[in-house]
Amino acid sequence: VFLPTEEPFTLTCQVKRISVRAQTDSPMKKFDYGCQFVEVPPREQERLLQVVFTLQRKILKARRE
Repeated sequence: VFLPTEEPFTLTCQVKRISVRAQTDSPMKKFDYGCQFVEVPPREQERLLQVVFTLQRKILKARRE
């Protein structure tokens, strides 16, 4: 769940790449995944974009404060 007010997403994707990075001051590694969504209905695409934009606004607002 990206936002507590939103219904969860159920999406199918193909993993296109995986990159591994060491974390600063930690023996743990961080994994980044590049995914391509498959057969996402237009309504879900729009909903996902709205959530992404909302999260971006929150991040920018937090940086300014």
